[in-house]
Amino acid sequence: MKISALVLSTTLLGLSAANAQDKSQTPAEPPPYVANPFELHVPNYDAPGSMGMGMDMGMGMDMGMGMDSGMNMEMGAAYGSAGMGALGGPSGKDLFRKRLRVAISRISESEDAAEKEALLKYTQTALQEQYDEMIARRTKDLNRLQERLAKLEADLQKRAAAKDRVVKLQMQSVILAAEGLLDLNSLQPASGMGAGEMGDSMGYEIH
Repeated sequence: MKISALVLSTTLLGLSAANAQDKSQTPAEPPPYVANPFELHVPNYDAPGSMGMGMDMGMGMDMGMGMDSGMNMEMGAAYGSAGMGALGGPSGKDLFRKRLRVAISRISESEDAAEKEALLKYTQTALQEQYDEMIARRTKDLNRLQERLAKLEADLQKRAAAKDRVVKLQMQSVILAAEGLLDLNSLQPASGMGAGEMGDSMGYEIH
């Protein structure tokens, strides 16, 4: 009798272990796919000649579908930073703002924690990318300004070094004009000066 009970216990333990192993080997269901609102083509309802529905209605349609059946709208980032779209769509900045509205609406209406977390992550990534692009643009502008400033500084140093030579030439022009041998008004004015300032520049331009 004791042997039968021992065999039964061993069998039950073996079945429990097998069931536990089967459960551990069962693959977990993948999380539901959440479409990235910053990679979707947003129709330009505000464009002249459109249906005049406004962007809010377009967003509402996107929200109601849950995006599972509306993935044919996904156009990638081709409309993103290319300025005007191939079909005359909005600019990159306008498109980003519209996509951001879509993201905010979906976050607000989502009742699924995983979906909301994914949408928040998409939005954070998109905002970070926008900020990086802004920094890159301003850095490029600053580099151009610095190059221009360096040229202006070099030109100023050259003009300062030529001061004595220029004044000497100007004095020669004054003497010639006083002797009636030179008409200052016939000389070409220096760069950036009008005809009324010829007398001040003496017609000499430093290049």
